[in-house]
Amino acid sequence: MGDFLIRPQVNEVNITDEFWKSYINMFRGKFLPETFDKLEKNHYFDGFKQVINGVKGEHPYQPFSDGVVFEAIRGASDFLYNEYDAKLDARLDKYIELIKGAQDAVGDGFISTHTTCMFPEKRWGENGGDIVIQHDLYNQGALVEAGVSHYLATKKTTLLEIAVKSANYICSYMGKAPKHNVIPAHEL
Repeated sequence: MGDFLIRPQVNEVNITDEFWKSYINMFRGKFLPETFDKLEKNHYFDGFKQVINGVKGEHPYQPFSDGVVFEAIRGASDFLYNEYDAKLDARLDKYIELIKGAQDAVGDGFISTHTTCMFPEKRWGENGGDIVIQHDLYNQGALVEAGVSHYLATKKTTLLEIAVKSANYICSYMGKAPKHNVIPAHEL
């Protein structure tokens, strides 16, 4: 692979141009809080609550909703890395506690609330499930990225531990026989 494929890390970029700084500050101050407000309003966090409460047979949103939450946390963590914000940090901690509660309720590290609520016997698209529609691996991959970004930004290990537990579960479940041969339909 050529060097052109290596992207700079968030800590390697310092934007000093006033136009871009004002744009970034607008994202940090306005769009980032609005993003989480909309995720809450549109029930993206409700799947985690349902898993915690053992609700089966219904799910409030799309199969990829967990991944969207994890991606939002990842992006917010990048903002935290460059400029600490106690309010944003506390907000993320609240979401991470909810995610941890859902993972703990399942027990083995799996976290894909749509699959857990709607058809837990069809994890990873098996037993008649659909790996493309379910987004199980997409959700896990977004979780790992969020866990790493959040740790780099805050040095807190809570989300990273959730991601490691998820990754360990994947490694214990998938692979060469006698493990399961699961082909991802989304990036992991």
